[in-house]
Amino acid sequence: MRYSVGMPAARHHLVMERLGIVFIASSELQHSDTLAFTGYWDRGVPPEMMEQGPGWRRIEDAISWGRARAPRVLVRLGATEDTIYSAGEIRLTQMSDGSGEPYPVWPPAVDRPTDIPH
Repeated sequence: MRYSVGMPAARHHLVMERLGIVFIASSELQHSDTLAFTGYWDRGVPPEMMEQGPGWRRIEDAISWGRARAPRVLVRLGATEDTIYSAGEIRLTQMSDGSGEPYPVWPPAVDRPTDIPH
């Protein structure tokens, strides 16, 4: 985070600078077969984890957290390439340099579990 500029000292407030990439992945809870979501915000170049996400039950909450921090958000719902989605304002591809096939845009066309039942 950084302070905004051009304001009187009494009116300074924290402004989050959106940069890097957020990685979100599904993870099985230890005592359940249902999905939960984890994520972290990475600076990008050079790689540096800026913030670990709190964990979420709903993928929409994880994506909102990611979009607030970075223009690039990658969602991984499984272990294969066909379970990876680009959910940020910049569409991600298979290679970090922008080459390779683009990942499908979130939300997926096929229904996938996005919530953990209560």
